Amino acid sequence: LIAAALLMALTGVAFALSTGFWPLLIVATVGTINPSNGDASVFGPLEQSLLTRTVDAVHRTALFARYSLVGALVGAVGAQSAAAPALLETGFAINPVVAVQCMFALYGALGVACFFLYRGLQPATDASGEIAAAPLGQSRKTVYTLAALFSLDSFAGGLAVQSLLALWLFERFELSIVVASTIFFWTGVLSALSQLAAAPLARRIGGDALATDPRFATIGERRKNQNEVWRLLTEFASQYTKREFMAILNELDVPCGPIMSTEDLADDEHVRGRQMYVELDHPQRGTWYNVGMPIKLSDSPADIRRSPTLGEHTDEILSEVLGYDAARIDNMRKAGAFSAPPKKS
Repeated sequence: LIAAALLMALTGVAFALSTGFWPLLIVATVGTINPSNGDASVFGPLEQSLLTRTVDAVHRTALFARYSLVGALVGAVGAQSAAAPALLETGFAINPVVAVQCMFALYGALGVACFFLYRGLQPATDASGEIAAAPLGQSRKTVYTLAALFSLDSFAGGLAVQSLLALWLFERFELSIVVASTIFFWTGVLSALSQLAAAPLARRIGGDALATDPRFATIGERRKNQNEVWRLLTEFASQYTKREFMAILNELDVPCGPIMSTEDLADDEHVRGRQMYVELDHPQRGTWYNVGMPIKLSDSPADIRRSPTLGEHTDEILSEVLGYDAARIDNMRKAGAFSAPPKKS
């Protein structure tokens, strides 16, 4: 971690001082700056491996949830800070290139701060180790293979991230960096808050065994094992009605809502109260329901009526609109002008 913090500081300095394409490409490849607000560098795995030694298995998922929450919130703030160069240019007439270089310099300064923080943690971490390190032995090949796989996964994960999405939004919709950073900030905040529900929900579904399962300890692990996550959720939810399952999730402060069927909507108290499901009487169909007007205007309320039957207003239109007398209308009816079309066989 100390070496990674130094690499982070050097990355920020190199980005702030370099202007050529190839030096920047090398620094971007070797350094610690990520193209998203997630941690795809060495910090995450190392910190998580140390965190597992600070609590027992029962509280491990809750600890990782708080760890991921803080990381996601800081990442959201970082996404919002992407608007700083544009704001500095507008408010203080600072050259945007200089503003970006200052941000990279700040990143390097944060690396120096991390260096001193990790140095302070080192003695406590070393003192807590009770098991001496052992050589990998027969598992060496497996560990190296997994490390290479995770490296490839991390590299590929950087190909479709927020930076490319921001570029697409700019090219496709001419969306400014300020607006894009605000969007990424709030999506990051909402994603971060979901971390708090991980441990309580896991414990409610599968007890302490599931709450301490390392496959679901972090959001990254849950993504890797999302098929198993969905299987467990499906098995648990199938034991309850949608309303019962909602009540369970509400107790855990998990935002949720039911998927309503047509029958559910017809009986929903809120839908009825807003007159979105209107009862009508029809001379042929009897009592039936129709969708109400979603826009409610106090001075011009909508009058929902049933559909007319075939020929129901024929006499009214001929007499009141066209001015035909009763005898003429009767002669037209006798001549078959208003007869119903033959039914299809």
